[in-house]
Formats: sequence, structure tokens, C-alpha cells
Amino acid sequence: MKYFFVTYAFRNLLRNKVKSLLMIFTLFLILFLTIVIKSYQKGTENIFLNDLILTNISKKQIITKNENEHFFSSQLIKHLEGSARFENIILVKKTSQSSSKTFPKIILLRGIDIDKEKKIIDFEKYITQKINLNSENSIYIGQKNAEKNGYFLGDTLIFEHKLIQKKVIIKGLFHTPNPFLNEKIIISSLSFAQNLFSCADCLSSFQLFDHKNISINHSLKIQTWQESMPDIAQMLSADSLVWDILLFVLYILVALSFLGMMNLQIISRKNELLNLYYLGVLKYQIIIFLCLECIFYFVIGLFFAAICVYPLLFYWQKNPIELTGIIAESLKNIGLKPILSVKIEPSIFIEPIKTMFYFLVFQSFLIGYQVRNMIK
Repeated sequence: MKYFFVTYAFRNLLRNKVKSLLMIFTLFLILFLTIVIKSYQKGTENIFLNDLILTNISKKQIITKNENEHFFSSQLIKHLEGSARFENIILVKKTSQSSSKTFPKIILLRGIDIDKEKKIIDFEKYITQKINLNSENSIYIGQKNAEKNGYFLGDTLIFEHKLIQKKVIIKGLFHTPNPFLNEKIIISSLSFAQNLFSCADCLSSFQLFDHKNISINHSLKIQTWQESMPDIAQMLSADSLVWDILLFVLYILVALSFLGMMNLQIISRKNELLNLYYLGVLKYQIIIFLCLECIFYFVIGLFFAAICVYPLLFYWQKNPIELTGIIAESLKNIGLKPILSVKIEPSIFIEPIKTMFYFLVFQSFLIGYQVRNMIK
């Protein structure tokens, strides 16, 4: 009698083979599709994060709170681990003698410490061409920017800020997945950028290595990448919302099908349940029998869904689907790889399991209500 509830519920599954298979297949389908969709969502977010966001900024950075000021003192963050940056708009008044084309008059100069930047963005891996030059007055320029304006390694540019002019040499060309970096930014050393603007102690941002809770000066604030790039964050939220709506519709359709089949099964077994009641089985025990059957349906459906979906996702993650045509060109233009990829992580399994758990709780209340009305 110790395992009577469990054995009776399991035998009912074996006895009603066709109905049980239909119930299990329904739950298998919803779990399989949910895991695939969640994995695709995570894969899309991962592509955005690696190609557009983490090639430009850290997940968290420190900036000044004062909206009227762009810079803050490096002394305020000297106790923290991270990479300091100095960014500002600069004018290029002359072009190199070897080029007949004009360089854009206004550009964004980013001064960085390349050695420290490696812990956030390994900038050196994006360098396509480079010459041996140890001068501080040397810069890196995007390969697309160079091709557009006819610049080559070793060409000279003259930067001007107020009354200060500095001659710089193109030391290297780089190409990142981020089109903004490739076309709009010039990279220099941190000290060169600070000295050009006569602000040796100033920083525009501080990219954090450690994303845990830290203490900072009251004049500073920690900015997440979602706050730094609201357009991309909003795009990801909209994409996630579309898939969540699709999953919600799918849940509703499958839930209605499952509830309908379960209710019909209870009605068709009315005589069996009444006989159990007359033999001395209490109402709550009958409800436990039926709830255990639902749990068995869920566990078996989840087991087969996991067995079928994991090899598929593992192969898909290792071999992403490459897109072609107009869609591929559109993705390349905004700096994304033209692929459909997935990402395997625990959350893609946990979220559908939680949803189905809430559904089973709701189903148990319906079973209790139906049994109480049936057996009087």
C-alpha cells in the first residue's frame, strides 16, 4: 500500500495507451518547441552582445552623473580595476600628402590603454594591417574608413583642437564586427588623447572588469550596456516580445487541448472512479491518482523532449545556419553575422519547466473541482 497511488496511476497510463500517447505527445510538443525558441532567443542575444556591444563597451561602465560635463577625474576611480577611456570630437584640418581625398572634418577620437583593454575587448585581434612604430603620435583607423578616404599605412594626418595641432601617423588598420567602430572612430593611446585636449587627468568613461557591486564617488554612476545603447536594447526587447507572444499563443492552444483531453478522460472513467469511491477510496485520494497521472505525462514528455532537443541544439550551436541574399546583407550592414544560431544554457530548460509546473497546479484544481462535482 506504500506506493499504491503511484503504481495505480502508472498502470492507468499503460492501460489507456492511445489516450496516454496523445497526452504525452501534446506536452512533448510544447516543451520541445519552447526549448528551441528559448535557445534561439539566447543565441540571437549572444550575437548582438558579442558583435555589437562587447566590441565597443563593457557590460558596465562608469561615467559622470553631471549631464553638462563629459569628463571626470581619474583619481575618483583609481581604486577600481578596469580600462580607462578618453573620447572627444576632434577636427582634421589637413590630409596626408599621399592622398588626394579629404578626410571627414569631424571624427571621434578614442584614447585607450590597449594592454588593459584586452580584458574587455581584445582590440589587437581586429587589427588587419600594422607597421612597427613606437611613436605615441600614432593611430589606428578602421579599414573601411581608410578605403573610403584613400588612406594607407604610414599616411600622416593633422589633428587640431583649439590652438593645438598634432601630427599623427596611421600605424594600423582594424576591422571589427561593429560598423560604428569601423567608420566613425579613430583609436589612439590614452595619454595622446588626453594631452591633445590638455586634460591629462580626465576620463570620459571607465570600463569595469568586475561587474559585482562596487562603491564609487557620488558624482559618478554605473551605466549598463542597455543604458549606453538603448536602441539595441529596445530592439532585443521587441524581438523577445514577439517570441514571447508566439509562445503564449502556443501555450494557450496546447493547454486547451490538454485540458480538453484530460476532462474527457475523467468523464469517460466516471464509472471507474465511482467504483473506487464506493470501495472506500476517498475523494482526495482519487484526486491524487489523477494528479499523479498528469505528473507522469509531464515527466515522460519532458524526458523525451530533452532527449530529442539536446542533440539538435548541440549540432545547431556548432553549425549555425548561414543566411544569404537580402537578409544576409541587411545583417552585415548593421554589424551582425548573417547566421541563425542558438545557445544552450540552463535557463532554456528551466523556464518551460516552470511554466508547465504552474499549468499542472492549475490543472490539479480543475481535477479537484470536476471530481467533487462528479462524486456526490
